[in-house]
Amino acid sequence: MKPMLSVVAVVVLGLVAIPGRVVAVQGADTAVINMEPGQVMLEFVGQMVDVPTTTLPGSNQFGFLSFIRGLKAIFMTDGPPFDRTTAKFGFVTRATTTREIANGPLVVITREGVTRISFTPCPWCLSPSVGIINPSLSIPVFLIQTSTLRQQVIIDNDTRSFSVVNINTITETRPFDLGGTQFQLGEVGQIFRTSLAGQLDPDGQTEGHFAGHAVGVANSNVVSPAQ
Repeated sequence: MKPMLSVVAVVVLGLVAIPGRVVAVQGADTAVINMEPGQVMLEFVGQMVDVPTTTLPGSNQFGFLSFIRGLKAIFMTDGPPFDRTTAKFGFVTRATTTREIANGPLVVITREGVTRISFTPCPWCLSPSVGIINPSLSIPVFLIQTSTLRQQVIIDNDTRSFSVVNINTITETRPFDLGGTQFQLGEVGQIFRTSLAGQLDPDGQTEGHFAGHAVGVANSNVVSPAQ
């Protein structure tokens, strides 16, 4: 089993612009937060909106991270309440529905898409309607991880509750600076499994709120870094 934090040399050329600052990373030692199998690595708090399309229906899911293993201290504060306005890490998932199955009071939905985690507060949390009006809108964020997604959603129409299981495979990462240390959230090819529970809004299945956590999954195709 590889350690949760390992140090590797990375080189990122050029400058990355984000709101209010410019970050340059070059020749820096980076602490990698590996997606440790069986360990809770991330915790999510979010919302969802359905996206009307002329082809396959879509879903935008977005929110903030309330925990990253190895960075616990930044989520504990005596200052303002920790919520979507003060969180430092946001996420957005854009997924397309590939299948729906009715099973009594349950609706089983399969989706595929992409999840992006940013070292930027949740861009849609304060204005969820942005994702409905213009789902292709590009909101400036500093992306630190991109992953492909396979998602199963089970909706209970009797209780208006739902559960979600996501399998994410990391396709891209980018180092970020926190307190003078360079971190990297996972490595390309690593996998994590997310379990979420949520409640649909009483007006219908177009909006809902959810929370949950992600656990690392072993992937034999990913080689452990040299120690």
